[in-house]
Amino acid sequence: MNKISVLIIIVLIIVLLVLVIQIDKLRMTISQKQKEIDLSLDHIEHLSKTMKNEEKNNSQRIRNILADYLEKPESADIQKNKFDLEKIKNSNWNERELGDFVPNKIPLKNDYSISQHFTENHTGLDFAAPLGDAVLAAGSGKIIAKYIDEYFGNILIIDHLNKYASVYAHLSEVFVEENELINKGDIIASIGNTGNSSAPHLHFEILIDGKSVNPEKLLK
Repeated sequence: MNKISVLIIIVLIIVLLVLVIQIDKLRMTISQKQKEIDLSLDHIEHLSKTMKNEEKNNSQRIRNILADYLEKPESADIQKNKFDLEKIKNSNWNERELGDFVPNKIPLKNDYSISQHFTENHTGLDFAAPLGDAVLAAGSGKIIAKYIDEYFGNILIIDHLNKYASVYAHLSEVFVEENELINKGDIIASIGNTGNSSAPHLHFEILIDGKSVNPEKLLK
């Protein structure tokens, strides 16, 4: 075997050794990345479960607020006389058809898209819209709660003086106060990105006798 052949063999051995080392490094990198991916998936799964639990807890809080309100003596009086036009006149309301108290109006003034539908774990309808767009009252009623929630951000609850209530969450600004009487179509707030929210949208719920229902079945 001449010197050139020996040299070629040595070069090939060196190349093979380099390749083996690079392959081992690549395997280690892939293994490390896979571990990172597994950790990320575990984190995402944990976060998803946490968010679902938070949403359930906050949805229950909404029901508790509604239940507490409906147990108040003044509320019972309103419920008993829910369509008393004299009460409406005395509250500076215009006379309205009874249908105005049903929350079936799309609660946005401008264009929107549905970013999340009603499910067992998501008890509302999400309207994606530009930040600051007007949010409308889906029906006439009384503002019974206005507060800031860690999950839902700025939130409003309207009692429609019948079996219906509606919820508006992740708001940017709120233009009404608790106990204020509002008409269907009134601007009550603006689209926001508050609370646990990744983009500007309105989380909208309808409750019948304290139970969440699919808003799409009621909205016009």
